[in-house]
Amino acid sequence: MNQNTFFIKNRCFDLYTVFIFIFPLIGIGSGVTFNLNGQNFNIQTLYSKTRKERQRDKADTNSINKMFYEVSNMDGTTQYKLIEHVQNVCRLADGFIYVADAEDHKRHNRQIEFARISAMLDPTLGPSGRPLLVLSCISCASKKRIPCVYLAHKLQLNLLDRPWMVQDIEAATLVGLLDGIQWLLEHVKH
Repeated sequence: MNQNTFFIKNRCFDLYTVFIFIFPLIGIGSGVTFNLNGQNFNIQTLYSKTRKERQRDKADTNSINKMFYEVSNMDGTTQYKLIEHVQNVCRLADGFIYVADAEDHKRHNRQIEFARISAMLDPTLGPSGRPLLVLSCISCASKKRIPCVYLAHKLQLNLLDRPWMVQDIEAATLVGLLDGIQWLLEHVKH
């Protein structure tokens, strides 16, 4: 049976984790194994901050996190780079999942999100054809959602040279998650 490894960068819902992986001392992640349509795969969730830090800093969407560091370019722009541990996880991934907050009433900095997605998808970290699934996440059905087409435009996904899809998901019920995972599995190349 095929084992696939996927990577989740952000999260707006809690998964029940079954094992801690890689670097538990620095607290960057955990993982869970799924079986979907007879195919086993692992999702490794990397946390940009601890739960306590996320709760404390909910309003600060621009804060630096445990996965990235900033590099100032000569032209005055800022580029994000992954820390070494996260680079190693990205090298092993067959596909990527990015969870984007799609609640309309919140403040978002999609330019920073695109820069961080680009850092994760850096071609020096593995094959450029690995698919990207963006989960356009709202907490519950009563929240107003940013349309997924608008989210894709703001995240500049059209600039990516790889298969990608934006999937609407509701965190309270996980409606939409399996459709997104199924798409991702269909686009993983082996």
